[in-house]
Amino acid sequence: MLKFFQSLKNQKPAKVKALVINSKENAKNFYKKPLWLPAFPYYSLVLIFSLLLFAISLVVLHEVEDKPFWIAGLLATTSIFTAFIFREFFLRKSRDAFLKAQKRLDDNLRVFASPKKREKLTLEKNLFLIRQIERKSEAAKVLVDLAEVHRNVFESCNEYLNLVEKELKEISAESPRLVAILKGKRKVEQIRKYHVLVWAELEAQNMMNSLENLEKTSEKLRLTRRTLENLKIALSYYPNERKLVESVKAVEELMVSIKVSSHIKKANRASSQGKYNVAVEYYQNALNVLEQSKDVEKHVLIEKINQEIQRLLGEENKSDQPEMS
Repeated sequence: MLKFFQSLKNQKPAKVKALVINSKENAKNFYKKPLWLPAFPYYSLVLIFSLLLFAISLVVLHEVEDKPFWIAGLLATTSIFTAFIFREFFLRKSRDAFLKAQKRLDDNLRVFASPKKREKLTLEKNLFLIRQIERKSEAAKVLVDLAEVHRNVFESCNEYLNLVEKELKEISAESPRLVAILKGKRKVEQIRKYHVLVWAELEAQNMMNSLENLEKTSEKLRLTRRTLENLKIALSYYPNERKLVESVKAVEELMVSIKVSSHIKKANRASSQGKYNVAVEYYQNALNVLEQSKDVEKHVLIEKINQEIQRLLGEENKSDQPEMS
């Protein structure tokens, strides 16, 4: 079957069509349709058969059994149950397998029989898409504080630019559409850059405003992590944009600061309760987080934490020494 489809690729369209028709007929002969009746006629036949079986069994067993009705009824009931099992488990399974095979074959043949022609980007459609993006851009500038609106604009720009990228692979150098499409591409790229940068800036501002209202460390980290992901999306478009690079670094350092502050608070709480081992462990966690930081001033904080660890270890040693009588 695989060789057949590979051979189709090398055939001319008319010949492919003929091969597809012949192969489809052969496939229909190969995949014989299994026995299948709709529920009503099937169970009607089963009921008739069961009644006949009941009557025949009743006549045969009337002379030799004391309770022929029970045995005849049991035989009739068993036949109905067997017919149900046979239809729902065996016939249905065979039918479903046939339908799946038929659908798979039809899908494969449809690829060769009727290849879908890609719709080209006309001058009218190109102009319509650009004007649509411009209208969205102007609306977003009015709603300047809504980050999501700016994201919608640059995502629309991405859709247009992806479409243009595919079109440029097919368009000829002599086509009158080439100049218009390239001009539209440059315009949309400028629009995208503006809205990507505004979106990233608003994401950072919204994060800072929201952090003031959050108390739990987990919530703060969730917010900063989401903001960092968004900023990295913006940075993937413009990796040399200084503001984006600085924003990403600032949020990364902020995440480190939140984690370190949380560990230090827990360490101070444990120390005040006399749990020096626990406090030292939290301080060690803070040091591990600081190792990930690129802040040049982190060494001052590291030194303070190390001093505090030494103090706590000294306190622990004092508490472990037996009291002198």
